[in-house]
Amino acid sequence: MSEQHPPVILDGKRDVEAAVDSLLAERARQFRYLAQRLGPGWDNLQRATLLERFLLGNRSHLLRLLLQDPSGLSRDNPRLFALLRRFSTQLSIHETGPQSKRAPDSFLLADDQHYLHQLHWQSPRALLGRADATRVGALTRRFEDLWEESAPAASATTLGL
Repeated sequence: MSEQHPPVILDGKRDVEAAVDSLLAERARQFRYLAQRLGPGWDNLQRATLLERFLLGNRSHLLRLLLQDPSGLSRDNPRLFALLRRFSTQLSIHETGPQSKRAPDSFLLADDQHYLHQLHWQSPRALLGRADATRVGALTRRFEDLWEESAPAASATTLGL
């Protein structure tokens, strides 16, 4: 088990996007992501390659995306949808329930150890924490509660069957 370090404060959009890619490059079994919507970084070639490598790494690897506003998802994220078709048992995209639409923050969790927490989805300011099982545990519980109330927002097939 690694030593806990204080979180790093990120203060710009580029830093936050680089932190997302940094976490996705971690050796992890599961990623959980809560956000208002997916930004353009989720469909760039570098990120798609990182996600593909993660999903190919082991059939038990999971990527769960939980979005408050999934509109435009299939139109704006063709690379992500290609991955969804290939890895439909490992990649899930859900929409939050009606009670959860007002969450102002977003976060990415890598297993039970690392996190990126954007305190408001419109702000470029975020915290990047590594080896912080306590903080990740609290965010994981919140994510799982929201996931239980959510519904699939995307499917691997055109018909959604």
